[in-house]
Amino acid sequence: MNRADKVIQGLEKNNMQGFFAENKHMVVPIISKHINPGDTVAAYGLQSLHSCGLINLLKCGKYKYLDMYKPGLSENQKYNIFIDSFSADVFLCSCTAITENGKLYNYISDSNNAAPITYGPKSVIVVVGWNKIVKDSDEMVHKTKPLLLPFGINPHKTTLNCLSHQKNPGYNYLAAGYQKIASRIKVIIVGENL
Repeated sequence: MNRADKVIQGLEKNNMQGFFAENKHMVVPIISKHINPGDTVAAYGLQSLHSCGLINLLKCGKYKYLDMYKPGLSENQKYNIFIDSFSADVFLCSCTAITENGKLYNYISDSNNAAPITYGPKSVIVVVGWNKIVKDSDEMVHKTKPLLLPFGINPHKTTLNCLSHQKNPGYNYLAAGYQKIASRIKVIIVGENL
């Protein structure tokens, strides 16, 4: 069994749905099957989503795209779009890491990503590059230590257990395992780095 199959099997055990795209150009066709014309769609994590062509898809006019990154928006307008994303039909995002047993991990400077993953949108689609796959939570912490530095967290003393006890304002940590609603979360693993 290859690594992608192992992750997809882990996702299925966690009541999530997994897909494999050999490269980033195969992501849009997969996602297009899970978004209906007229759906309200929110997105967070533009770097990965842009590289796969997803933002262009959302702006094509077939969907009601809640664009919190549109130039010229006030902070209040961005906040209102974020609140509206909870009632979206589809929420698109990436994640910091995914384990081989199908758990999603995110380090987030605010809750724009974490909150809609856990509650709200009818469907959540997570796009994960090959470089984000880790064996387990210990490897996840080790691999993502450089991401912790901007949050003022000492990466040499960091374990998964202590992440939830950090006192850094504006910093959130999310681990998503077994889901109550089957296939609400869909994960597309891309066979290249994003």
